Amino acid sequence: MPSGTDVRLIKRMRSERTNGSSENQDVNCKDLWFDDGNVIIASVDATRTERHLFKVHKSVLSTHSLVLRDVFALPQPNASVALTMDTYNGLPLVDFPDAPKDVEDLLTVLYYPTKLSWCQNKRITFKKIEGVLRLSTKYECRKLRKRIEQVLALDWPSSFDAWEANEIFVNELLKRSDDPYDFAETLPDSAEIIHLANECGITSVLPAAFYNIARTPELMCQPDSHRAHGYLYSSYCRESGTQGCTSEELRRVMVGRQWLRQRAWEFFAKIQRTSDERRKFCTHANVEQRHKCHSVLTEWWGSEACKFLFGMDDLLGTLRMLIDRVGGLAMVCDECREWLVGRMKGEQIDIWSHLPGFFGLEGHTNDVVDTVDSDEE
Repeated sequence: MPSGTDVRLIKRMRSERTNGSSENQDVNCKDLWFDDGNVIIASVDATRTERHLFKVHKSVLSTHSLVLRDVFALPQPNASVALTMDTYNGLPLVDFPDAPKDVEDLLTVLYYPTKLSWCQNKRITFKKIEGVLRLSTKYECRKLRKRIEQVLALDWPSSFDAWEANEIFVNELLKRSDDPYDFAETLPDSAEIIHLANECGITSVLPAAFYNIARTPELMCQPDSHRAHGYLYSSYCRESGTQGCTSEELRRVMVGRQWLRQRAWEFFAKIQRTSDERRKFCTHANVEQRHKCHSVLTEWWGSEACKFLFGMDDLLGTLRMLIDRVGGLAMVCDECREWLVGRMKGEQIDIWSHLPGFFGLEGHTNDVVDTVDSDEE
């Protein structure tokens, strides 16, 4: 039997519909108008001038949607109320209070699954799955929603390893691009995904999305200034603006950014304090060489590393860059390099695990979903 929620949904569907088809021009969707369909889905556009109709099958909708399964399971009205039943050409008519495009996108995916294509690190993917995710959440199409969660996780992963691998891949694409700033405009937007994730309750993507905004400098510098450091200029290109963010989301960004800056200071000081610990890993047999190894690494950390750690809010990216650079230090033994690299990698992982707390994401879940491969365009 349908639940109270389902009955309220039906009432809302009827109350939010337009006042009769005579005020609207009916538009049949030819790709979703099946001769043997046994139910009509209707959706009125924002201008309330067109009513989009879809002739589909109860069995297909019931297979995918728990809500619609219960709706169609409602007892048929008896003869005394039959005249009040919504019909269209003799078939049951169900009004969806949703945008026609969203309804069409959902039905298209249910009937033509291969049309749900996506490409990793492309903003256009968001436009393709946005409406489908909203309606698959609303009408409890659980398998479809799970699939879309997996798609979102490609760009906004919950694991550090997946984030790092994608960052390295995107940075390489940016470096090879003729105009990195134009290319970056095609990348996924954090503000968009944060709104959608909050609306649909997909909390696993939020830490990565908030971090992507927080690492963007508050006052954007000139491009030449970015390149002057020779440092992660591609990350500057990947800046994610705050346009469209709510005041609460902006507050989370600012608080998280301050936490990241504090962690940068704490980690820098920690390495400075552990210089004696580093000495015992040195493999130079000669005392003078050991002293030189220690001095070179200490000086590099106090100047080069300091400049980058406190010059950028992309702490994870800064540590990645420093890990690469420490390998080129002359007169530093392999063991001392490995000690410092190990410390920096450990810090990256620890920072990642604390991102939900930095951004105050209460109730955040870090569930790992099965991975999916992005489709070719």
